[in-house]
Amino acid sequence: AGVALVDVLTGVYAATSALAALRAAETTGQGQRVDCSLLRSAIAGLINVGTSFLATEKLPIRWGNAHVTIVPYQLFAASDQPFVLAVGNDDQWRRCCVALDRPEWSADPRFATNPQRVQNREQLIPLLKEIFGTRTAADWLSALAAAKVPASPVNTLPQVFADPQVQQQQLSVSVPHPGVGSIDLLGIPFALSETPAEVRLPPPLLGQHTQEILMEAGFTADEVVQWQSAGVV
Repeated sequence: AGVALVDVLTGVYAATSALAALRAAETTGQGQRVDCSLLRSAIAGLINVGTSFLATEKLPIRWGNAHVTIVPYQLFAASDQPFVLAVGNDDQWRRCCVALDRPEWSADPRFATNPQRVQNREQLIPLLKEIFGTRTAADWLSALAAAKVPASPVNTLPQVFADPQVQQQQLSVSVPHPGVGSIDLLGIPFALSETPAEVRLPPPLLGQHTQEILMEAGFTADEVVQWQSAGVV
């Protein structure tokens, strides 16, 4: 995936578990130990794939960017670049067929319902690939948006941070930095109505808070300066 998703997921589970434990302590007056692990998070992250295996004991098939139980729900290549189509239900499929100028597909017994589309995936997907390859991604995204069918471009990082919605959500913020003047950082991924979070400080320089932390721990300024002069800290 390119990033440490299990690490991120474990952090979210740890924070959620700590909040649950704090809420329980408010009720019972008793604290408890919270134990999260990468293994637990990785297994929990299997969600429907893991549950399906436990229910059927059938090994999942590798579908790449496609969805195992929803069709069409995957990456497609337009004439210039890829985009993602996510047809989540049969009503969206009927609107998608109109946007594709293939209204007859919504009544086709091979494709009319999601179970039929899953069963006949190998027939439907090549037809869609052929159609999507005839126009640009922007054309298809515009047509699908007008039909209220979920679809999204596959953006590069410059396109991501230039996106109006990303900017409106303040998912990139600039903060002053003592060394370079200003740096751009990722914004806060959640919004609180009464106590909104914000990025107030830049990443610290190496050793920037050493003296402050050691003095808070009870050491004197002279001791800290002496250690710093000796290269201990």
